[in-house]
Amino acid sequence: MEAGVSLTTASRAMNGGARGVNEAAQRQVLAAADRLGYVPNGHAASVASGGSSRTVGLVLPPLRMEQRAGVLWGCLRAAADAGFLLTIAESSAEPGSEIAAIRALRRQRVGVLIMLPSTQPAGGDRRLDAELAAFERSGGIARVLEPAASGAALERTVGDLTAGALAALGPSSTP
Repeated sequence: MEAGVSLTTASRAMNGGARGVNEAAQRQVLAAADRLGYVPNGHAASVASGGSSRTVGLVLPPLRMEQRAGVLWGCLRAAADAGFLLTIAESSAEPGSEIAAIRALRRQRVGVLIMLPSTQPAGGDRRLDAELAAFERSGGIARVLEPAASGAALERTVGDLTAGALAALGPSSTP
């Protein structure tokens, strides 16, 4: 191994395990990681810890360009402010497309799910409600928005909704 330490020691040095490592070993590991260009895999870490990735998932129906821009900008800004990335899944008016999008985002282990429904109002589809509940039971925060506004008002609404959901994750999820 490049750093001259065990895999367990390297993992603890990189990830801050419960039992720390001495300073010399940590410097060796970090120097080796730097030489190798190593970057920890956030998804692997979230799977190993049973947590979520630092990602907001956005389920977006087909929208007019000005609506899409407001939604994306509001969500992206709130996610970036909290140190999260944004992953987008587009739904359609086809039955089950929103459920499929939510499941795809769950597989990506997003921590927050923001959804703009395409056809059904919130609470109008039991299967969709069950999928959202399953997401929350797994530790995620889900929020559904029915856009009554457009343009800058929609951008602010989505941004506030996203920021509120991120805050609900708690301080352990923010940098």
